[in-house]
This record gives sequence, C-alpha cells and structure tokens, in this order.
Amino acid sequence: MKRNVKLNLSVLVLVLFFSLAFTGCEEPEEIYTVWTASITYSQFQTIFGSQANINDNGIAAAGYVITDGRNGRAAQLLSAGGQKKDMTEIEISNHITTWGVTKNQADEFTGYFTSYDHGYVATRSGTSVKVIMK
Repeated sequence: MKRNVKLNLSVLVLVLFFSLAFTGCEEPEEIYTVWTASITYSQFQTIFGSQANINDNGIAAAGYVITDGRNGRAAQLLSAGGQKKDMTEIEISNHITTWGVTKNQADEFTGYFTSYDHGYVATRSGTSVKVIMK
C-alpha cells in the first residue's frame, strides 16, 4: 500500500510538472515591421502609383511584390513624415480602428495585409490619407 501511494504521488507530481511546463508554451505572436503615415492623396498616388485609387471616405488595401529587393516606398513614407514601427496583428488591427472603421473591418483588412510580404491599407477623407504599409 505504501509503495502504491509513493508511485501515485510520483505520477501526480510528474503530471503537474508537465502541465505547468506546457502551460506557457504558446507560439509567440508574429511581429511586423510597418510604416504609418498621414499624407495627402497626391503623396499617396506618387508613392503607390496613379493606379492606387481610394474613393473619398473609402478604405483600400493592396499587396505587391518587390522584385529588386528594395522597398523605396518606405523611404518615401518616412520622408513624408511617416514612422517606422514594430507591431503585432492585434496592434495593426487596433491602429486601423483608429481610422473610424469597425473592429470586424479592421480585422478583415489586417488579415489581408499580413498575408502579403509587402502591401498597404489606407483610408481617405478628402485630400487626407492615413496609411499603414509593410
């Protein structure tokens, strides 16, 4: 009987150890390097091309491929007063909600945005554009 109690206690301690060890084993959230800016619509079209259209009071997203290994758009955004930041998906979504879109819309655009190596989400109000790019 005493041996069974010791064995059961050993098994219980082992189970507790492993359950505690694996409790904190969540996958770390991915960090994205992004650039954010408030720019004019004219600057937006200069940086992203004249085909990059956003309707007034609209929101747009695009993914793109960089073939030469450089992201000149980032330098242009920085020179237009943008900021470079490291953000998680939750932080990106929260940032987009500050533009006045719903949480569901922000989550949808964030999912699209993070599925590409390079891209942007932008919103326009008159001649003012808020953009997040990676």
